[in-house]
Amino acid sequence: MDLALRPMSTAQVLDRTFQLYRRNFVLFAGIAALPPALKLAMDLLGLLVGSSNKMGVAAVSGLGVVLLAIAYLCGAVLASAASTYAVSLVHLERPATIGGSYRTISPYFWRLVGIAFVIGLMMLGIIIVVAIPFGLSMVGSSTISAGFGALGFLMLIVGAALMVHLYARFSLATTACVVEKLGVSESIARSRTLTKGESGRIWLVLILTVVLTYALALALMIPGGVMMAMGKQGAGLMAGTVVLYLGQFLATLLAAPILTISLVLIYYDLRVRKEAFDLQVMMESVGVAQPGQAQAQAAGGSAPSIG
Repeated sequence: MDLALRPMSTAQVLDRTFQLYRRNFVLFAGIAALPPALKLAMDLLGLLVGSSNKMGVAAVSGLGVVLLAIAYLCGAVLASAASTYAVSLVHLERPATIGGSYRTISPYFWRLVGIAFVIGLMMLGIIIVVAIPFGLSMVGSSTISAGFGALGFLMLIVGAALMVHLYARFSLATTACVVEKLGVSESIARSRTLTKGESGRIWLVLILTVVLTYALALALMIPGGVMMAMGKQGAGLMAGTVVLYLGQFLATLLAAPILTISLVLIYYDLRVRKEAFDLQVMMESVGVAQPGQAQAQAAGGSAPSIG
């Protein structure tokens, strides 16, 4: 506990991330398997839709793709929260299981969906604003179109940077919801408070995860690409596509926990730096009530637990 709850540099956060991942690989990979497994099922069903010439089969399979897409989004929310909960336990040297992590966060499902929806809405707003100049560039004279095209390109760069920045500011909302049992708006506000002045560290972690994911995807999808190139059509092309999807599944499965573990560690690091969270935990461990807890107990209520 003493070693876990201490201020950490970005390098130490990453070192601790890979240390926890290596020691608890089955736990984190098992939790993270749900979204890529649903995505794999969706891709394979979509492949069946594309290869079927029967309208009935295509219609049923198409409906299945839609349902799997919805399940994938829900699974992504649940897996992210369950991973967050598991990381918070193992980081504080407490036992964690795959099933236990999912069961614990299930009561907060709609809060987690709300957080994802609000943040997604913000991102969508940026995309729409960026897309407007590109849409206007399609109409009017060549001079006007060129002007809107240049403006759209500039806004694309600014919009991308803004989206990454917003992601960094709101990236701890899920952790705040799971660990502190906060509502949607409170979790988002909590993330903004903790990440103030710390966006750069989260940018680095995000970039590392994206690069690692694409590197793994490239390496694991090469066999499928080769099979597709050699098969060209028919059963060979189908088999290559399936292998390609399997490579994508493995890459996502292996890389996804890295970002979640890093973000949870940054969350605890920021609480240690800004709120002396390590001292709060130490006081709890020796049975000393904090001021807020003492007031709650005096009033006859139960004190909230830390972490």
